[in-house]
Amino acid sequence: MKIAMRMGVLLLVFGLGVTFNSFASEPSVIPDWAQRMSGAWQGKGVRVALGTGERTEVRVDVQAEWKSDLSPPALVSRNQFRETALDSNGNPIRRRNYLRLYWIREESRRGSIAELILGGGDGTSTDPASRGRYDVDRHSMFVEQNLGPELRVSSESDMTDAQMTRYQEIFWINGVKKIASWFGYQRSS
Repeated sequence: MKIAMRMGVLLLVFGLGVTFNSFASEPSVIPDWAQRMSGAWQGKGVRVALGTGERTEVRVDVQAEWKSDLSPPALVSRNQFRETALDSNGNPIRRRNYLRLYWIREESRRGSIAELILGGGDGTSTDPASRGRYDVDRHSMFVEQNLGPELRVSSESDMTDAQMTRYQEIFWINGVKKIASWFGYQRSS
């Protein structure tokens, strides 16, 4: 569970080929995926250790904003997490609060698929921690993070409803599914 808690959740929770990213040269144009993810959101969900069944309830307040003043421009997401680990009877045993900042940039586009790069921080870094795809037609995003030889995280976000995002995430350790998370995010602005 320490690994899962340390990683937090990438909200905003992906194609073939390479094309020039026109948004880098036109910062006033906000990409469709960034428009869909921007704003204030409130999320809640659960993270489960698959081997032990240990459950952690998670609540998160998100503020995501397109930053055209960054070079290149990016969607920056500020995520305030509140986690409560539960015992086998559902009683709280441990609480934790933390803040995570993430950024997302479009690297290329082919048809309705936007290739994305994602990283941690306020968007001033351009060094990606993971890659993803956003399907403009389906309003869905898939992200794959390789965090070393032993740890991989995959996530999928369904943003079909512009007011509600369904998010799921799987942590793999040494090729075995260890932790699963499910969240719902409701637009609050």
